[in-house]
Amino acid sequence: MNRGAIVILTIIVIVTLIYVVVAQKKSADEQIISSARSLHQDEITKEIHACNQGYGPACMTMGKIYENGYYFQPKDPRKAMAFFEKGCNVERDFEESCTLLAELLSLNKRLQLTSMTSAELHQKICNFSDETSLYCSMSD
Repeated sequence: MNRGAIVILTIIVIVTLIYVVVAQKKSADEQIISSARSLHQDEITKEIHACNQGYGPACMTMGKIYENGYYFQPKDPRKAMAFFEKGCNVERDFEESCTLLAELLSLNKRLQLTSMTSAELHQKICNFSDETSLYCSMSD
């Protein structure tokens, strides 16, 4: 074999090895991502169940997940609004969900409340605590 053929064969072997290593790393990365998605989906399922049981913080968490596109979930302002609204309407109203709902509505004018009017939401937020009284007196 001449020297040129040896160099070409060496280059082919090196490129093949690099390809194999990259393919193995990509496969390992895909397995990690798949595992993470599965883990997150289990947590999301638990949060949705807790929200459906009337636990306001779980509704707020799900709203944030969909508002920001966390945990491999697509950003979805309508789903975020639905979870914030649900959290705001639980038996013992969850203040943070109401506040986040108002913020989301102010940023996205195309969204509309389904279980209350904007005025009712505003009044609900103003009734929570003295911390919001400055906001409420400025907006009246």
